[in-house]
Amino acid sequence: MFRLCADSEANVQNAVQFLDALIKDIAADCTNFEVAAFIPKLRDYLRVTNPHKRQFLLSWVEALDSMPNVKMLPHLPALMDGLLSMLAEPVREVRTTVAKCLKDFLAEVRAAPEAELSAEFFSRLTATVVDRAGSPDELTRLTSIHWLRAFVELAPDRVLPHVPAILGVVLYNISSHNVDIQRECADANAALLRLDVAVYGAAARGAAAEGASGTGVTTAFGARVAIGKLDIPAILGTVTLEMRSEMEATRLEALRWLHFLLARTQELVLEQVGLEAPKTRQNTKRHVGSQ
Repeated sequence: MFRLCADSEANVQNAVQFLDALIKDIAADCTNFEVAAFIPKLRDYLRVTNPHKRQFLLSWVEALDSMPNVKMLPHLPALMDGLLSMLAEPVREVRTTVAKCLKDFLAEVRAAPEAELSAEFFSRLTATVVDRAGSPDELTRLTSIHWLRAFVELAPDRVLPHVPAILGVVLYNISSHNVDIQRECADANAALLRLDVAVYGAAARGAAAEGASGTGVTTAFGARVAIGKLDIPAILGTVTLEMRSEMEATRLEALRWLHFLLARTQELVLEQVGLEAPKTRQNTKRHVGSQ
């Protein structure tokens, strides 16, 4: 059916539609439908670019999600990249359908007990959404940032390892000329800044304790070393990078984050600055000596 759903012959299309509806009814009535065996093929097919085939696939995603005997949410990480890619589809009907599909999935994520959604579930989804947030398509970026904000609000403890990447997306896009993207980034940034202050304090105390215990951790800011679940060096690296941005709104929010970090992990931030300063002086001396 997938190969024939975009056929130009009306008779073929009618036959495909009839057969498609029949198979969906059979799947809906089946009490032991093996959706897990169906997902890999669906995931691969979602990469197609033909709008007729995309619409056909979306109808199956919606149909499966509506079946009471099928749990689609655990399989969302496998399908997310393909679904997000369709937001840039030139055909409006496809964009509208996939936007509704994603909205329904996000509602299911919000409604699901957090215990039912594993850390791996959020990790895989977050990695995919962060990647798609770099799309040149504005609807894709807007939707991706909306999902990232939802993750931070719904399951902050599950996305802590991804805060540096999420923050990079937010700070960069907060200078977008698109007002909706600006607003979504502002909300996402506020959600990040509302992350439990105790997390930052605990991270700082844990790093200080490691340094004092003689366990080999002589500096709290090792290169890309995660402190607990929160990678503070990576966050500071993101902030430092965006402070050099040519976009004013991005620089302002980066400075706000620097103030935020100083207020909670002042010793660690100053230590990082102290580590960078000798390197800068050393590089300067080497440069002067070579002249």
